[in-house]
Amino acid sequence: MYKYSIIIPHYNSPELLTRLLKSIPMRKDLEIIVVDDCSRDENIEKLKKLRHENLHIIFLPENHGAGYARNEGLKKINSEWVTFADSDDMFADNAFDVLDKYANSNIDMLCYYVKAINNQTKQELKRCLSSELSVRAFYESNTIKNENLFRYRNNVCWNKLVRTDFLKKYNIQFEDSEVNNDVLYTLRIGLHIKKYLIIPKELYIWMENSNSMTRKKRSIEREFKFYLQAQKRNGFFSHLGLNYYPFYRSDLLYLLFFIKKRGIMDTIRFFKLSHTKKQEVKKARMAYLSEFD
Repeated sequence: MYKYSIIIPHYNSPELLTRLLKSIPMRKDLEIIVVDDCSRDENIEKLKKLRHENLHIIFLPENHGAGYARNEGLKKINSEWVTFADSDDMFADNAFDVLDKYANSNIDMLCYYVKAINNQTKQELKRCLSSELSVRAFYESNTIKNENLFRYRNNVCWNKLVRTDFLKKYNIQFEDSEVNNDVLYTLRIGLHIKKYLIIPKELYIWMENSNSMTRKKRSIEREFKFYLQAQKRNGFFSHLGLNYYPFYRSDLLYLLFFIKKRGIMDTIRFFKLSHTKKQEVKKARMAYLSEFD
């Protein structure tokens, strides 16, 4: 059995994946599982030439998305601990040397800081992701508010190392959804985790790509998919009694957000679409309530 497993979903970015692999140490107690989500043939050939100690590559015959790919990786791990990385990111120097100091502790999750860097300029970004803010706030001030932020707004999978037995005990996996597919994974961890530790060191490097899909203007239909995911979280937070921002996102907040981001006409189009899909919205608000059964 390995000490660590790193699961990496991949889709048509072998050069960036190569950069990520170079940031991972060659160790006999560490395995890397790359799950290729049906890349183009020329990129599959490049993947087959990659070399790293204990590197395993799974080639999916059809494209499903990162959530499905991560779940396929979880089926294959043979380790005490598991973490995730996106193929365009990196680990910090000596990240696993730092994790070694805590890996034998009687805990189920190690959470650590993340450095944000612009992939084009290579400059460190001053702004932080909401997940990063939640981790830092809770480390600096152990209040109930900050603990809730840490548990339920810490919505990325690559800033935490989790015991495999803990994931199996609570059957924690990723949602097979087109958008926000790592949120349910992190909400499930937040709901059940009791023994955890925050390491106040930047062990992971998130590379912001200004040309990525998340930075481009979304279609109204794609915006609605994000809205449905938010309704799933709303139902979850309502059950916990967290019926307020930054947890619960009301339609009034969405209205103000859309007007600022897209203007009046797109806002009208969006809410017309959501009005025609009332049953989908209602169903979404119930989707995560099974977590409390």
